[in-house]
Amino acid sequence: MKGEFEMYNESEFSIKGFLLKVILVILFVFLLMWLFPKPNLEPLYDRIFNENIIEMKEAAKSYFTVERLPKEVGDKVKLTLDEMLDMKLLLPIVDSDGNACDKRESYVEIIKTETEYLIKVNLSCTYKTDYIIEHMGCYDICPDKCVPTEEEKNEGKKPIAVKPKNPDKPKNPDKPKDPDKPKDPDKPKDPEKPKDPDKPKDPEKPKDPVVVYEYRYTKPHTTTSSYWSDWSEPIPIKKNETIEYGYNSSYTIERQKVGPIKVIVAYDVKWEVVESKTETRQFQYQAGTYKVTACKDYEYIKTASNNKTYKVVKVNEGTKKFDSIPTDTETVKYTNITPKYDACLGETCSDHLYYTATVTRYKTIEEVSNKTSGTIDATCSNLETKTVPVIATVEQKVIKPTKVKKIVTPYSMMIDHYRQRELKYTSTTTTLEKWSTNSNDKTLIAQGYKATGQKRKK
Repeated sequence: MKGEFEMYNESEFSIKGFLLKVILVILFVFLLMWLFPKPNLEPLYDRIFNENIIEMKEAAKSYFTVERLPKEVGDKVKLTLDEMLDMKLLLPIVDSDGNACDKRESYVEIIKTETEYLIKVNLSCTYKTDYIIEHMGCYDICPDKCVPTEEEKNEGKKPIAVKPKNPDKPKNPDKPKDPDKPKDPDKPKDPEKPKDPDKPKDPEKPKDPVVVYEYRYTKPHTTTSSYWSDWSEPIPIKKNETIEYGYNSSYTIERQKVGPIKVIVAYDVKWEVVESKTETRQFQYQAGTYKVTACKDYEYIKTASNNKTYKVVKVNEGTKKFDSIPTDTETVKYTNITPKYDACLGETCSDHLYYTATVTRYKTIEEVSNKTSGTIDATCSNLETKTVPVIATVEQKVIKPTKVKKIVTPYSMMIDHYRQRELKYTSTTTTLEKWSTNSNDKTLIAQGYKATGQKRKK
């Protein structure tokens, strides 16, 4: 009993100790989280976004030389990120997660106003889209075209000629003395006469400024981008047709399996008579026959109405169309009379009904003997036994439909389908412009530029 009690206490103590250790670890983790909170990375993300937008701005400013700026007030020139990447103005721009920013929605746009240029830089990335606007004055674009040179400052100013001052006039010298007379030691010597000062030169006229012209060259610049079209509607797979799913060998078409879809494959169209009327027609029928000897190449009939026998030629004219039910005559027989409704346009029809019938016509050659036995026609050498039908005519009542109703029964089945999408391409063409002081600049021509004939003062 004592050994069992000790084992129980030792097991209970080990479980409690383990739980206590777990609780202490959890408390220690929460303490660390409280002391060292998760750093705020938003300032870093904003700095990366700002550096990207500044990089776009500087690359665009290096591209937009004076020749590429808009000329008239209100004009705009736009350069997308896609075009900048194509021209290698900068490397691909990615956001803080490494995702490439939108190449079409990201752009640089320059607008000319009355006194300056406005440059708008728009950057569109996965989680942030923003823009900046910078004002660019004349000195930001091209200082040497705005600051007047010393020659321009002095242009129009006339040089000033400074007149020299008159030298002091010498005093009248004493008359020469008589050589015999002694010199007067107190009198000074005669001063030399001053030379005439040089006259001031006339000021030089300002030279006419040399006019230098620049000549305009242009060439088309085409950029091409690609995108995937929307998925097509499900396309049925034909019998014995094999579809390869995924991308094709040129990666321009992608196909996906859709699965079986219920499709109507045929329609059973029937017409139900809604309204009808009864009509009477002449109907000829075979009332009897008898055998005689006659020419092999002809037919013979006997009409019950006049009890005469005729040698005839039987002509089958095929199936013909009739507006109403045709009626038989002694020379024409109509069989397989069928109403037709295919000209009907709506669900019900009453004015587009017609009939078809097989037409057999008997052309009478001549009347022959009316005997019912023996030879009735010996006008030819090729004779044989012929069966002569006796044709009788009666009135026949027929039901003529006047209004019918269409009943359509569709037949459907499950057919496998697939869908596909295609890689599309779009091209944008812009005009690149350069100015040169050479009217026949071989270097620009070699680069694909063409002279437009336009020029301007440099």
